[in-house]
Amino acid sequence: MPSNNFPVIYEQLRNVLQRSAVGLKIAHDLPGDYNLVTPGDTPRHQEIFFGAVKIQKNFVSYYLMPIYIYPDLLEGVSSSLLRHLKGKSCFRFTRLDNRLLDELNLLTQRGRQRFQQEGWA
Repeated sequence: MPSNNFPVIYEQLRNVLQRSAVGLKIAHDLPGDYNLVTPGDTPRHQEIFFGAVKIQKNFVSYYLMPIYIYPDLLEGVSSSLLRHLKGKSCFRFTRLDNRLLDELNLLTQRGRQRFQQEGWA
């Protein structure tokens, strides 16, 4: 059963992802599930998954594809945030503080900029 604070965490993470959404396309926006993709009019002529936020059973997931494609984006990221990274592109949260939110916001913005520089978006 999801924690009572998961909807709050979801909204905070969704807001972080939305701040970097300029020029991206909402793939879907359902209660507890928000996904962004690149527009299909890029030089590669296809949509590419950028990121998502989803309420799961035991945590809230924050997916960020730029760190999978460009792992160097994780250089300098705090160990506090890295503890939440499971796999190559998914952060899992059961609690969240402003410091982690700020750092995740900067990482997401850097990922968005990298996608743009590389012609993905």
